[in-house]
Amino acid sequence: MIRKQTARTRSRGICIFIALAMLVVMPTSIHATESGAAPETAASLNVKWEALERKAEDAFIKGDLELSRKSWQEAARFAEQEKSQELNLATTLNQLNHLYTRTGEYEKSFTNLHRALDIRQRLLKRDDVLIAETMGNLAIVCDALHRRHEAEEWFQKSLEIKRAVLKPDAPELAVTMHNLARLYAGEKRYKESIELLNQALDIDQKHYGEKHIEIVRDLTTLGISCYECQEFDEAIKYLERALALANELKDDRKHDLIPIHHYLGLSCAHTKQHEKAHKHYTSAFELGKHVHGEGHHKNTPALLNLAKGNDQLGKTDAALALYKEAVAIEEKRSPKDEYLLTDCLVELGHFYQSHNQVKEAESAYRKAFASYETLPHDAKRRLYELPVSLSALLRKQGKNEEAEEVSRRYLHVHTPHGEEHFKL
Repeated sequence: MIRKQTARTRSRGICIFIALAMLVVMPTSIHATESGAAPETAASLNVKWEALERKAEDAFIKGDLELSRKSWQEAARFAEQEKSQELNLATTLNQLNHLYTRTGEYEKSFTNLHRALDIRQRLLKRDDVLIAETMGNLAIVCDALHRRHEAEEWFQKSLEIKRAVLKPDAPELAVTMHNLARLYAGEKRYKESIELLNQALDIDQKHYGEKHIEIVRDLTTLGISCYECQEFDEAIKYLERALALANELKDDRKHDLIPIHHYLGLSCAHTKQHEKAHKHYTSAFELGKHVHGEGHHKNTPALLNLAKGNDQLGKTDAALALYKEAVAIEEKRSPKDEYLLTDCLVELGHFYQSHNQVKEAESAYRKAFASYETLPHDAKRRLYELPVSLSALLRKQGKNEEAEEVSRRYLHVHTPHGEEHFKL
């Protein structure tokens, strides 16, 4: 199976929102120090909270997730101590969403965002864009939790508020349109997805002009959505336009080129253009090393695709070496990314099985279960191919009883609600 990198959620960056009203009407703190010093004002409390927010945001941008976690949690605790800081607390809970979605802690995000939404709906006007922001974040998290009907409802509510208070060509509208379109693409609702994305493209062209990095990202998202809807020729068309514009703009960061090459490789592979696919896989991997550094976890999907590309070109030894390299990188990573390690071992098992190396395939699958068992339910569901593949391989060897036991043991993983699905 060709590995598909998780599509980038469209974002303009992490923004700190503070309601202007807070600076005017927020009451001063009623707590004095033991020495009898005057209570802190709302403005001075805001300054302290903002310092914690900046520390968390800077750490997150630099990739120090542990420091950003501690700093955002400290900011939340600080804001919880004062009634005047409720809106700041809502902002911090929204900011923590960036961290938790990065680390896959979607249930924590879901809880925090509902709390933030409750605060903002109590203290702000019904059509405040901050309420729309929280709804949009909730939609993204619901999508990640496979609650797609709920996600669509939150996206629609967010869009309704933004359309009511923003100009028709506001780029904030385009952001939500992008995310809702990605949801539609995941459900293979091709027409609705592409229609929304073209609306977003029109908005961004009016706001940024024809030649801007945001237009590159629009075209990239269009290509990714076409790919997910299995419209591979259309995907190649949009992605090649994105690549040409990105090269013309000479983006020194190279960050935006990675998903372009990644999905061009996947789309070319599906259209049997294996030489082109291999070139794009190579570019995605080399760019990943340049942008993220050697051995970064974001480079692993590209390394797996590069291995797959070599195998499709008949370069079996090179493919096996790359699969083993990916496994070795993830085994040495500290702390371990159990999802990526499982993924690498599953892909290695698939490789062995496709070359009729049954014992080696079984060994790789069994080894994968050690990390698979540690994954949360939604991650297990995304890698449900592991128990399916091992069960099929066992049946092929005549080990029917064990194959049946594996199938029964992991049947609940395939449902969105886990074992609850089978309870009466």
